[in-house]
Amino acid sequence: MQVFLKDEVMANNEVFQYICSVIHYNNGNLDQALRCALSAGISNSLDGLALLVQIYLAMNRVDLAEEELSSMQKLSDDAIQTQLANAWIAVYQGGDKYQEALYIYQELIDKYGQSVNLLNGSAICLLHMKKYADAEKLLLDALEKESKSADTIINLIVCYQHMKKSPELLRRYLTQLRQAAPNHPWVLSLARADQAFDTNASRFSN
Repeated sequence: MQVFLKDEVMANNEVFQYICSVIHYNNGNLDQALRCALSAGISNSLDGLALLVQIYLAMNRVDLAEEELSSMQKLSDDAIQTQLANAWIAVYQGGDKYQEALYIYQELIDKYGQSVNLLNGSAICLLHMKKYADAEKLLLDALEKESKSADTIINLIVCYQHMKKSPELLRRYLTQLRQAAPNHPWVLSLARADQAFDTNASRFSN
């Protein structure tokens, strides 16, 4: 990717910059993701602005995310990208905003139908609101649509932890997650935690 970025034509290509920004964002390289998102006029489109909202929220800069949302609302207040960005910010802010975000997701589902992302968004709101049974139902619906969705499996594991489900059930979904997304940051983080635990346990056993 760095080779293409050195090419003047590719470096100024909006689509290429958007793709690079998404890749960096998914890999946790937020500074580089932001740099690409701001390049080649990508911030002038709803998709580009929505990506900026995600990046700023990941950087804990909700103030900047809200500025981008305001720009999106001026372009198209009813666009799905704008509504999603509004929901993301509401979830980040928490408290009474969880209900507001849930309304947005439900309206989008009513308008566009159920999707894995919309079901997960709704479920996350319900988890924060401690409505675990309702969240479970949506997550199982999402899993039925896409059995290898890492986000769905992770949210379901969190849900079942709150519901105090059996360790066997949790292990089953952990196994499913490792098989579906072995390189997911959540899986890698869990592996590092397991390794650290085993290392410390071996010290005490010797």
